[in-house]
Amino acid sequence: MNRPLSLLCCIAFASLGADAALADARDEVVAAWQKTLDHGSYRMRMEVESRGRTTTQEMDVQLPSSFHMRSPDSEMILLPQGTWMRVNGNWMQMPMNMSRMVEAYSAEAIEEGKRGLAEVERIGEGMVEGCDAVSYRYTTRGKFMGVSSDSTTEMAVCKDSGLPRQLTSTSGKRRKDSVRIVYDFETPIDIRPPR
Repeated sequence: MNRPLSLLCCIAFASLGADAALADARDEVVAAWQKTLDHGSYRMRMEVESRGRTTTQEMDVQLPSSFHMRSPDSEMILLPQGTWMRVNGNWMQMPMNMSRMVEAYSAEAIEEGKRGLAEVERIGEGMVEGCDAVSYRYTTRGKFMGVSSDSTTEMAVCKDSGLPRQLTSTSGKRRKDSVRIVYDFETPIDIRPPR
């Protein structure tokens, strides 16, 4: 698995484990991730900077197991009944199961992520991506999808909905990789096989 995707795996659905002094912040972040699970569908816009290169991707998620990923170079739909990829403007069904690519975005991954976080703190309030938000900072340490990673993440949660709006994360001791994810819970998501 490539490093940017493993970094996304670490932060996209992380929640928390903090000491008693930070319990309120921990509870608030856990509640935001629980609301994400309860909502059931959302869109993520991701920007990854790694090794001097920036990549972008948009992903629609419809829990428990439907995903539509778009990048400037590719488009893919992953459903329980199969995986499709757009090649040269035409859709083709893949002969193999590609669902492992998106395991990091599943409800199970969110639950697993709660065990790998520490040092959760509330760091401020203000407008973030169009919503009045409370911001938190936490660290992630652990193994995700077989890759060890340490990262520091800032997460903005909209006050009115209690849902995450933005995550920014950095990881790496020798070289810094960064990920920025903006969540959209307003856009209706209905993922189906392509025609």
